[in-house]
Amino acid sequence: MQNLKTLGNSAFTMMIPVLGGYIAYSIAGRPGLVPGMVLGYLANNPIGEIGAKSGFLGAMLLAIASGYLVKWIKTWKVHKAIKAIIPILIYQLSQHYHWD
Repeated sequence: MQNLKTLGNSAFTMMIPVLGGYIAYSIAGRPGLVPGMVLGYLANNPIGEIGAKSGFLGAMLLAIASGYLVKWIKTWKVHKAIKAIIPILIYQLSQHYHWD
């Protein structure tokens, strides 16, 4: 029974980041998947003593925000040389740094 409890806890721990990832994916397409998952994970597992666990609703709100941010970044006009690295680097960096 302990193994089933551990398996169930693991499944529910993964559910919120996956939900966040696919909400962002539905808004921004494939580039929004990873930023949505990362922010969904951070909503459910805060870093340090300062963070607050916002759970399901926080993951949904952060996924929507990251999806629209990635969708907006996809509209940028950039040089061909930079266009190749945008899905790999820029979309993920946009989740860590606030550009004004």
